[in-house]
Order: sequence, then structure tokens, then C-alpha cells
Amino acid sequence: MSSRSIYLTLFFLIGMFILWMLNSQHNRHTEYFFGFAENQETEMNLEEDVQIIDILVSEGQAVTKGDTLLEVRIADLDYRLEKVDHETLDLQARERIWQSDMRARIQQKTESLERQRQERALKIAQWEANLAFQKEILASVGKQSDGQIATPLALERERMIAGLQAVIAADSLELIELGEELRIGITPFRIQREKQVSERDWLLVRKENMIITAPYDGLVGNIHGRIGEHQSGFSTLVTFYEQHPTLVKGYVHENLLLQVRMHDSLDVVSIVRPELSCRGQVVALGTRVVEIPERLRKIPELKTYGREILVAIPRKNDFLQKEKVQLFIEASH
Repeated sequence: MSSRSIYLTLFFLIGMFILWMLNSQHNRHTEYFFGFAENQETEMNLEEDVQIIDILVSEGQAVTKGDTLLEVRIADLDYRLEKVDHETLDLQARERIWQSDMRARIQQKTESLERQRQERALKIAQWEANLAFQKEILASVGKQSDGQIATPLALERERMIAGLQAVIAADSLELIELGEELRIGITPFRIQREKQVSERDWLLVRKENMIITAPYDGLVGNIHGRIGEHQSGFSTLVTFYEQHPTLVKGYVHENLLLQVRMHDSLDVVSIVRPELSCRGQVVALGTRVVEIPERLRKIPELKTYGREILVAIPRKNDFLQKEKVQLFIEASH
């Protein structure tokens, strides 16, 4: 192939590439929609019902990690301590009654065993006398020697002795178990009493006022309640967010739904400060089409619909909380 042919082929390929680039640029254009910069607020609460003792910050105030925001105390602490003490005394009284009943059962079982042993000894003596008398009669008529004899009376004696011994052995074992149970103090109230003691210790630790501190450097959001008010457990006491927004919430018009995908990069530009901008990435997409808020419509008076998206932006930025911004994307025809 001549050098001229090579150059012609090269120029042809370059021309085709330029035409493709021009066509791509022609088929793509920039679209924009509105959003606002924000943070996901941290809601701070406690699991117990509390009373607000003091509020040391104001809404919107900048604080650093560890600063005290609120001072609270358990709302019904004194009542709960009194209740625990009362229940502990009740359990102690019931435990003493149980111990007294156990001692009475042991005493009854001991006396019963003694009576059984005496009865056994008496019955054995009676059987021995009857057996001896039977031997004398048999010997007098010369029907049996003085050796071992086997008569229904003797067999019945052996069965009686074995039965009495088994009953005494079982009662003796029960007596030992009752005594051991009383000695160790395994009562049906022990676990309840230990639980009451643990709860009382926990309440005493919480008797001092509790403080709610800032989890990180940021801004105080909403404070729910006033000094002296009671708040139920798990209800939000104060909200807290980072000083600079880390997210942008926007609404993509329904005509552009297919143009925005997860992990797409967008340009984020302030409405009132065009010189303030950054690059963001789509981190969440709504699952349905909703009405776009009036503030974020291109024509506020005209209802429009779109898909909510969340765009992550760098932590180091100068956007204000809830500042309105524009988000730019490249869309195809």
C-alpha cells in the first residue's frame, strides 16, 4: 500500500471520529432541576420518661462535640425507688415465711421418720416373736430342724422389712434435700429479690441529673419541650445536624426519569451564589412519582411531578442548610 493510501485512510478515520463526536454533542444537551442542601438530622432521646431540668443551648446554635445540650432526670425516679423498696421488703417477708414453712416441713419429716423407725422396730420384734413361736411348735412335733426354715410367715416378714426400709430411705433422701435447700437458700423469691436489688442500684446511679451532649461538631436543630416538662420514653428531645450540608434533595421532572441513574455525577450550583458549586453523586432514588414542592418547580404556579433523588456532596462546602441549588445533568434527545 502506498503512503498516499495510508494518509487517505488516516484522514478518513479522523473525519469519521470528528463527525461522531459532533453528532454525540448534537444529540446531548444539559438539563437542570432544583433541590436544596440539607443534612439528615440526628434525633436524640432516652428510653425512660424524663423531666427536662435545664436547656443549655438554643435552636440553630453551633456547638462542638461533647457540649451539654440538655439536663434531664428520670421523671418518676422517687416513686420507682419507693416502689422497689416496698417490693423488696415484701419479698423479704415472703422469703422468711417460706423459710419458716421449710423448717416446719423438715421438723414434720424428721418426726415422721422417727415414728416409722419405731414402728419398724416394733413390727420386726413382733414378727421375730411369731417366727420363734412357730419354730418351737414345728420342732416339738419333729417336722423341722433348728436350721433355716422357709414358711409363708418368714417370707412375709422379709417383704415387710424391705418395704419399710424403702419408705424410710425415700423419706430420708427428701429430708436431706429439704435441709440442703434451706441451707443454700434456693427460694422461689431469690431471683425476684436479686432483680429488685439490681434495679434499685441502677436507679440510684441515675438519681443524679443526666446530661445529653453533642455527638459531633454541628448545629442544634429543634428542641422539643421546655424546662420542667415531662417527655415520654423514646420521644425526641433534641435534633442535631452537622454544620455543613452533606446531601442535596431534588426532584427530577417525570420527563427526565430515564436520564438519572444511581451513582451518576451531577453539578450542584447555588441559586443566589452561582460562584459556589461542587460535584455530587446520586446515592438514592425515590420509588414513585410525586408532586414536586412549589419551591422546587421551574414555574411555581404550575403543578408538576417528578422523582425524588438524594445527591451526596463533599463535607467541606459553603452551602447553607436548606439553601436552594440547581442540579445539572447531561440528557440525550
